[in-house]
Amino acid sequence: MKKLLLAFLPLMILCACGGKKISPEEEVRNYGKYFVEKLNANQLDSLKATYPDLTKADSIVPVLSDTIMVTETAPGQYDVTLAEGVKLKATRSEDGNISVAESKGLFAFPANKVDIAKKTGMWDDNLNDVQLNERMKDEDFFNHINKTKNRSNIITWGNIHVTKFPPDGLSTGYGYYILTNHTNVPIKGSDYEVLAREVNERFGAYSETLKGINLAPNGTGKLNISFSGHTEAYALKSIKWKIPESELMARFTTFTGNEYQEYLDSKK
Repeated sequence: MKKLLLAFLPLMILCACGGKKISPEEEVRNYGKYFVEKLNANQLDSLKATYPDLTKADSIVPVLSDTIMVTETAPGQYDVTLAEGVKLKATRSEDGNISVAESKGLFAFPANKVDIAKKTGMWDDNLNDVQLNERMKDEDFFNHINKTKNRSNIITWGNIHVTKFPPDGLSTGYGYYILTNHTNVPIKGSDYEVLAREVNERFGAYSETLKGINLAPNGTGKLNISFSGHTEAYALKSIKWKIPESELMARFTTFTGNEYQEYLDSKK
């Protein structure tokens, strides 16, 4: 109780100023202002006495607001809107103590995980922050998605097109491969590199890394190559992505929206 009284000291002072008594709704609004002030000052410990579940959040969204909306939903029960998309469900007891039962939109999650959660049916706008937090920390699900979604065919290629055969072993030959983007989003050349392998009759086999090329959604592009006159074979081997695996998943994988439910069903 001592912690609770300390947490509400600013509110009690506000109520006492001028001896004017304020309504319960105004008390809750003042609490909302106090809540926002402590959030913005990163003084979360000051709020944990009245909202213990705040300790479960790894990160909090920035809340920029000077208008707190309060709606009484039942006697002593209030919806407190701190900012657009950020809401608290607060309770005011008969003796004036205010506590928070739950929040929505206050907990922040990694953007790439949110994107995957929304695409796979994991995200549910009806859940409160604590419920969503439990889902978003289910690393088994995200590992499951990484394993089951095939991203090896994002970019493919056909046979080599030779535009100039080297006349002798000391000359250089030229050609190109047609790369195909099998997704409906653009791929930048800076997103990836192409690993190639050249088999040389004199020096054996060696590999080289080629810069990627820009590819339009579901489009193709010409990857120019050169090779020595001693080459017996020249082939593209694989794509080496230069973006994080999580971003690769979010940008290029196609989802049905049923993946999360299918994952839950597989655990029964």
